[in-house]
Amino acid sequence: MNTYLYNSSDKVLEVTHVDSKTLDDIEEVINLGKPQTVIDTFIGLYLPTIDPAQILADDWHKQHQLVQTLDKVAPRKDIFDSKGIVTGKQPNAYDIAITARKSLESANAWLKGLRGLNSPLRPVFFIDVAKFKIDNAIDIQLFKQSRAQKVDDIKIDVVIGTKTVSLDGDETSQNRLARAGLGMMAAKIFALEMALRTSTTTGAATLKAELVAALDSPQVDIKIPWVAADNSLTELDSKAAITALTKAGQAQAAAWMK
Repeated sequence: MNTYLYNSSDKVLEVTHVDSKTLDDIEEVINLGKPQTVIDTFIGLYLPTIDPAQILADDWHKQHQLVQTLDKVAPRKDIFDSKGIVTGKQPNAYDIAITARKSLESANAWLKGLRGLNSPLRPVFFIDVAKFKIDNAIDIQLFKQSRAQKVDDIKIDVVIGTKTVSLDGDETSQNRLARAGLGMMAAKIFALEMALRTSTTTGAATLKAELVAALDSPQVDIKIPWVAADNSLTELDSKAAITALTKAGQAQAAAWMK
């Protein structure tokens, strides 16, 4: 966003770019679960962009730049009547720009001050962060509820044995999958450690066979009973649990980023 100030000493319009935010930026920090102080900061940087006077000043500045850069005497095309007689000239780009600038200044006399002319003060925009949050509380709450509902509705498909099973992927289910998967992986890691510690073999092939046997032992090749999304019963091994957790996490990230 730009700010505009006429420097009467140097007789020049000073244009300064300042940081600003959009509604999309505000939605993103809400989406990411940022602290309220961060959200408030983003709202504060967004509000100046919807100041009616700021919008007018931006429009005026676009036309003012064109007036300063376009060729005032650029050719103007003839206008013909139905008999082919020239009745006037079409405005060139400069004419259009200066007419637009004059129109804006006529309706909003304070804009003339940006050219160093006597003018009223710029209108003051009174809305603040607190008022914005009150005015938009319902929208923000609905956005949060919609996002939460999307996460609650997550379902993911994983292959268990020869079947594809649909599992719940909401945050509670993700926590359960994480505990189950990590527990089963820890058992496998412990089995590998014990096999390595107790092995007396010196051959790589033999050692590999011992480690595979350790992983496939009934004490380690654990399967946990699980309730699928359709309430049917299934069993998860470590691979299925970790795969389901990964897919659910990806689905949640996608829901939060929309």
